[in-house]
Amino acid sequence: MEPVMDILDEHDMKGMFIVMDNCRIHHSRFVADTINNRGYKPLFMPPYSPFLNLIEECWSKIKKNIRRNPLDKVDHLTPRIAEACNLITKSDCRGWIRHAETYWERCLQKEKGLK
Repeated sequence: MEPVMDILDEHDMKGMFIVMDNCRIHHSRFVADTINNRGYKPLFMPPYSPFLNLIEECWSKIKKNIRRNPLDKVDHLTPRIAEACNLITKSDCRGWIRHAETYWERCLQKEKGLK
C-alpha cells in the first residue's frame, strides 16, 4: 500500500481514492488510517464484483499458465509465477479494463445479480 501511495505522491494525486476489494484486511482501522493519514481516501468495490477487479483477471491468466504445465518434483512455484507474469501483455490489461468498463454503468445503477 505504501509503495502505491509513494507513486501517487510523485504525481501530486493527494485526495484521490484508493480502490480496494472487500478482503477483510482492507477493512481494518490500520488500513483506513494509513490511507487517510497520507491524504488519500479508501473506497471499496461492490461486494461480489470480481468483474471489476482487474487483479483477479490477471491472477486468472497467471494460474491458467501455471496449470497448463503442472509442476514436477524439481520445479519451484515462485519462478513459475514469475514466468507466467511475464506473459501478461499490455493488450491483456487493456482487455481487462474494457471488460470492467462494460459493468460500470450497471454497477452505478445498483443492478442486482451482475456476473
